[in-house]
Amino acid sequence: MATFVETESYVYHIESDRYRPGNLLFADWNALKTTNGNMTNTIAGNALEHDYREGIGERTRFGYIKSFIQISDNETIMRDTGHRS
Repeated sequence: MATFVETESYVYHIESDRYRPGNLLFADWNALKTTNGNMTNTIAGNALEHDYREGIGERTRFGYIKSFIQISDNETIMRDTGHRS
C-alpha cells in the first residue's frame, strides 16, 4: 500500500519513523515532520520560516534541513545548511 502526503516544499530525506511505528519521518526544508498519510505533524522547526534558533519542537529554527538520522525513538540529529542547494 502506498502512502501519499502533500507538503509545502521539497522533501530531502524520508524514512520510517521509529517513534511512531507506521509513520514516515521526513525533512521538509526547514522542518522535521511525521505523517501516517492522513495527518502530518511537525516535530521540530517551521516549514515556512527559516533562521537559526535553539529550542524544542516548533520553536526551533533551521536553515534548510538536508538529512537526518534517528539515534533512538526520541533523539534525531539533523544536517542543516544555510541555503537551498
